[in-house]
Amino acid sequence: MKHLLYTIVLSLLTYLSVLADGFLRLSDEINLPVPDGWELISDTDSFPFQLVRFDPPAEMLLFKSDIYDDDLIRHEEDLKMSVDIVISDVIMTIPGAELISSKGFMDGHRTSFLLEFLSDDSTSEVQLRHRFNGIIYLTEENHQVLYTLWGKASIADFIITEGQMKMIQEGFERVSSYHEEVFVPDHTTFWSYFTLLGLLLGLFFMVRRRRSLERSTQIENYWRCMCGRNNSGSYNICEKCGRPQEAKPE
Repeated sequence: MKHLLYTIVLSLLTYLSVLADGFLRLSDEINLPVPDGWELISDTDSFPFQLVRFDPPAEMLLFKSDIYDDDLIRHEEDLKMSVDIVISDVIMTIPGAELISSKGFMDGHRTSFLLEFLSDDSTSEVQLRHRFNGIIYLTEENHQVLYTLWGKASIADFIITEGQMKMIQEGFERVSSYHEEVFVPDHTTFWSYFTLLGLLLGLFFMVRRRRSLERSTQIENYWRCMCGRNNSGSYNICEKCGRPQEAKPE
């Protein structure tokens, strides 16, 4: 009995170690769990949002795209065709790209897809692992919203942060009104297929263009303590060990 209780307690402690410190309400539209060690370094009012973890380093980017009228995604086939082309024409052209898995999910009130893949980071010369999650809702105003949550880290750090990335993505929830059904089976149109494809293509290219700028901005706004903790530039005391920030040499 004691051994059983010990095992249960140990399992609960392990589970709690990846639970969120709390939830963020962003843009008065979505709720997002924030695991221990993660910080929002963008504002809370408008998309895109950026969550980062510094020890070990990882990143989660959140985007939003609206789909209206004749461009609405009306069938699962439209969604699958768009995702397949993004994989072949975009992901597989990234240096060092290797697709790990591609999955789709129907949750009743929303539909989602999950892509996991590897790529090479030419700047840091490390291999990255990505967890790219797209989630679609149908709002009460009868247009669809595509939310994308793009998590990534080095392969070594991904092993440590994967559980937290998964928790952020699976715990994501739209709090604004939405229909219980995602698709609108009215009339079929190829425009819906091209619209979603264009949104995903644009998202990938935009992130790739902004990547080097975002990395340099993060380096300028944060300082690293002797204990290994990365601290926000707005603090001059280490949040982990309490050491003061050392003055930069003239």
